[in-house]
Order: sequence, then structure tokens, then C-alpha cells
Amino acid sequence: MSISPWDWPALDLQEPAPRRLEVEWAVWGKVHGAASDYRWIAHSPGFDPQAQRLQPELLVGGEDAPASATCWRALAGSFCAVSCYPSRAMDASRRSGFLEKQLLLWRPPAAAPAALGALLLLPRVARSTDRVWWDSSADPGWSRPDFALVLKPEEAAPVEDFESELQRNAEAGLAALREAVGEESVLADFYSALLAGQRPAILGGLARPLSPEGLAALLLPLPREVADRLSVAGWLLSQRVDAESFRRLWDVLVCDRPPAALRTASPAGVTEQGREAARAVFAAAPQRLRSQTRSWPAGAVVGAAPRIPPEVERLQNFATDSNRRWLAPEELAGGSGRLLRAADGWDRDLVACIEAQEAEVEKLRREQGILRWQREHLQAKADLLRAAALALAPAVFSRLDPPKSKRVPALLYCVLLAEQDWSRLAALGEAKLREMVRQSLDCRPDLQGGALRAWLARWGSRMKMSWLAPLLEASQRETF
Repeated sequence: MSISPWDWPALDLQEPAPRRLEVEWAVWGKVHGAASDYRWIAHSPGFDPQAQRLQPELLVGGEDAPASATCWRALAGSFCAVSCYPSRAMDASRRSGFLEKQLLLWRPPAAAPAALGALLLLPRVARSTDRVWWDSSADPGWSRPDFALVLKPEEAAPVEDFESELQRNAEAGLAALREAVGEESVLADFYSALLAGQRPAILGGLARPLSPEGLAALLLPLPREVADRLSVAGWLLSQRVDAESFRRLWDVLVCDRPPAALRTASPAGVTEQGREAARAVFAAAPQRLRSQTRSWPAGAVVGAAPRIPPEVERLQNFATDSNRRWLAPEELAGGSGRLLRAADGWDRDLVACIEAQEAEVEKLRREQGILRWQREHLQAKADLLRAAALALAPAVFSRLDPPKSKRVPALLYCVLLAEQDWSRLAALGEAKLREMVRQSLDCRPDLQGGALRAWLARWGSRMKMSWLAPLLEASQRETF
């Protein structure tokens, strides 16, 4: 009897699985015969990968050694299944040897495990070729730097009725992984390093890149809270690697020979968790892992400090930069079109940022010769940190006051909070939420051009907060 893919820890479900996966599609590379540099060649209707600044998030080193491989990139609130391959394009200067990428972007509901998308989307994106745009390479529109083909809606159709496909891909992926690795001990070393916090954890010594199913299968024996956060580079596409940049983007590297820049000291010995993960893959026996993985710490890799979320890192950079006074919601999210996700486990770090800034404000209040506007700017910065903490870790505000100035709404950053995290705000209770809403509505009108009020209306309706609509109506009357 075949094993159900849902038995693997990475596919652990707290709620029913989604019935369909909605995706966006895009192609990045060089246009044949064009004088332009790398660009977005094509994308699905209504999708703007340029505005979302996706390309910097998908770099696999310098990308000067093109090869056919797949990658899986975890972003804030979304995932990218990426197919890389050598481009057959030749630019206007008759140069060739470029890398082309196709990607499927998936924004899952909170209940959907990342491994579900990896198993279904990596094989799908790997089947796509440059045929989607190549026949249009002579279009005169390519002379415009902003020109891109808009793909047909059906070419980025949702993934539906996928149970049998999921079963086939999981079985094929595990078989491909076993064949590529060869020995259980190799996989045990890899999983031990990964679960001990090594970044990137390297699965080296492979003769060729894993199949897309094989790459997705790497996630299956991992506890879901680990698998949901991992970004996996399916091959090294560069002759030279900047280690710092690579580690920022990728948690796992699959390769033949690991580059010296990415080699780190291995953890002492093989861990029991790593050994059991490898055994489960080679025995096709996910039941070995069920009781074990549920007992591992949630939200962090076993034996390692949790990886700092990019939103928290951006906030810390803002807090420690004395030349910066304002942080727009889009900056905190990492770019236009990006969403914020709650940062579990980082409450203390966020509170520390706020307390350090408040101490600086208090210090300046006692100094002579400090101008009023300087104090106000510093207070606004402290309030921005408070507002960001409310979006990233709402529980912080059970012990904090709302922003003190009239310039910064407490809910400023919540307008970009991913919908699956809206319910976290409700945990503060109605009294605290009323206080935050009232403070936000009393701030300088139209600070966010109506975006805050629009978000409040959607949030209140979704969370069934009957008390919110009268507050919005009363505030609207007061404004006029």
C-alpha cells in the first residue's frame, strides 16, 4: 500500500488543505537580439514582478555559470518555484551564455504547508520553456525598456484536483532523492547540519541537480515549522559566490562541490534527528517521524538560534541609523506589493528597539539647547517602532502604550499585514483594540491617503468586529 504524502511532517495540516493553488507566472532573462540588459520578459495578467522587486530575492550567486536546475524561495507571505536554464538568446552585441528563469509565485493561505506548493509547483514550472515568449522576440515593442509580454490567463491557471499529482510527485521525488544521494549517511549528515542551524546546509557531492520532485522531497521529513521557512538553491549557478549575500537568501544548497566561501565547520557528529530524517526518506516511512517532530521546538530550527526575519532586521537597521527619521510601510515590508508577516518569537528584540529609542528621547528632553522639532522627530521615530511592533508581534502591546505623537497611527503598518495574521490582533481584546483604532483615526488626516481607513473596514468586516463600523463613521463625520 502506498504511503500518503500527507503523512510526512512537512505536510502536517492544522486545517483542511486548500482545494486550489492560485499562482502568478513570470519570465526573467535576456531578449533575443535586443540591446537591453536582463529584464522581465513576460508575466501573467495583473502581475508586476518589477514592482515587487522579485529579481534580487532570487539571485543564486553571480549567475555566471548557467545550468538547468530548480530553486524554492520562501518570501514574506509567498513562495517562488523557480526554473533556471541556459538561455538560447543572443543579445544585440552577439553575446550569449545567459541564464533564463521562469517562476511561479504562490501566496498561500495560512493553513497551507510550503511543501505542498513545492511538490506541485516545482515540477510544473520546470516543464515550461522559452516557447512562451520566443516566437515574439522580433516584436518591435522590445525596444522599450518597460515592454513585456502579457501571458494568457489560462497559462497561469490555478492548480486544482491535485491529490493524485501530489502522490505521484512525492513518490517520484523520494525515489529521485535516494538515487541521487546514494547513501543514507550522506543525507543524515545534511539533515543534521540543517537542523543544527548551519547556513547554508549543503547537500554536496551530487553528479547533477536534483529533479524538481527530488528538490521538493528534501522538505518532507522536516517538521513543518522548519520546512515552511526554508529557501533551497537547487544548484550553484556561479563561479564566484559572495557568502554574505548567498546566506541571506538561501538556507540550503544542493551542488557537486561546495565552494570554499560557503564551507563552515560541521556540527559535531550526526544528530539523532538528522539520522531519523534520512532513515525515513530511505525507508519511505514518514510514520517514524510523527511523534518525534511534534516534540521539537516550534518556530525554530532544532539546536540553533532562530533566523532573524527580514522585517525585524529592517526595523533594527532603521532603529540604529541616526540619520533616518521615517520608515514607510513598504520599506518595512521590503518593497512595493510585499506583505508583512507576524514575527513569532521576536517580542523581546522589538521591545528592546522601542526601549532604546524611548531612552534616547528622554535623554534629549533633559538636555539644554535641543530644539522642539528635534525632540518631535525622535519621538515620531520611537512611535514608528511601536507601530511596527504592533503589526509584527501584536502580543507586545498587551504591555505597551500606543504611539504618543499625533503623526504616527498605531495601525500604520497593519495595512500591509498578511490577511492570515489579522486574527493575531484580536488577541489584544476589544478595549485595547479600540484604543489603537481611536489613536490611529485621531492622527493627522490622510497620512496614508485613505489606505488605513480602507484596511480598517476590511479588517473589521473579516474579523466580525461590529463595534468598529460606528467608530469609522463617527471619525469620518468629524473629519468633514
